[in-house]
Amino acid sequence: MKDFNAIDDFIDDPSFRNWVLRNDPESGLSWNKWLVGNPEKLEVLNEARAVLLELDLPGNDWNAEKERVLHQKIQLRINKKTIPLHPKQNNIKYYAIYRYGAKAAVIAFLLIVSVVGFLQLKNSTEKEIDNSAMLQEGDKWITKSNPKGQKSKIHLPDGSTVILNAESDIRFSIDFGKSDRDVFLKGESFFEVAKDSLLPFRVFSGDLVTTALGTSFNINSFDKNKVNVQLATGQVKVFKEKLESESLVLQPGEEVIMEGHGPMIKRNFDRQIAFLWKDGILKFTDVSFSEFKVTLERWYGVEIEFKGTPSSTILISGEYKDKYLSSVLESLGYAYGFEYEIEQKKVTIKFN
Repeated sequence: MKDFNAIDDFIDDPSFRNWVLRNDPESGLSWNKWLVGNPEKLEVLNEARAVLLELDLPGNDWNAEKERVLHQKIQLRINKKTIPLHPKQNNIKYYAIYRYGAKAAVIAFLLIVSVVGFLQLKNSTEKEIDNSAMLQEGDKWITKSNPKGQKSKIHLPDGSTVILNAESDIRFSIDFGKSDRDVFLKGESFFEVAKDSLLPFRVFSGDLVTTALGTSFNINSFDKNKVNVQLATGQVKVFKEKLESESLVLQPGEEVIMEGHGPMIKRNFDRQIAFLWKDGILKFTDVSFSEFKVTLERWYGVEIEFKGTPSSTILISGEYKDKYLSSVLESLGYAYGFEYEIEQKKVTIKFN
């Protein structure tokens, strides 16, 4: 292999793209062997891998447009690591080499390989993941989980698709689609359910069970004391576990909310707003600073500290599509009167 010293050295290599984007086993084996012999380049390899996964353009062709957007992302990523406060400051070199101590990197890499085969970089973009790549728990369950700052698209064995939000996980049987189609959710997911007249698709979230034959819907159970089921298309039945006789049937545009062990409440919701998160759109509608903080931490995978006390009477509104955290804070800080600092994964918001 040639010398790989910078992010675009990796990205320009076809075998590297095949490994990252198409999960090609032959390419993956070759790169894992290469990394064992070049442990000091582990971090720059993962930076390149993250940039490739962030390249959200349709199709697999490596065309000029993809290459142009790609190099923009490389520059933005380098800038963001070096100058976190003001992304307009671009006084840095285009190429960057990140090195670990060789001995420490070898030990770290071997530990990682022994657990999962290769390092899964945590990034803030949506990744499409094949069911065969998931980790199995024992002989019974398959689990897919996302940390803060990452979303995933998961294809289930029955043809259904799950868009899993950050800080969320789903669990299902290795026999999924044969004897049942049961999914256990913590957090938030949007489900696009393949039709099967014999096996209903059931999602268990908190004390609620949502049943569908072929439809699409969203479930939010981030708050352990509150579950929200929103129907996009088709029809679903929602009931408390062991109380199926008291179920509610939803039509598109209807939702069920249950707080604690209280009653299920059915009402209408705005479909144009409810599912924006799965399209990379971050929207705030009259939210408090505390809710604003929790949402940003989950969306970007950061920890936020408030210095000073925000006004309890101010409610935040705004909409952002595929924006860096610095861009969001810059505009909202100007509108709502706060300053901020970003240092790696630590964010400080200062109120006057």
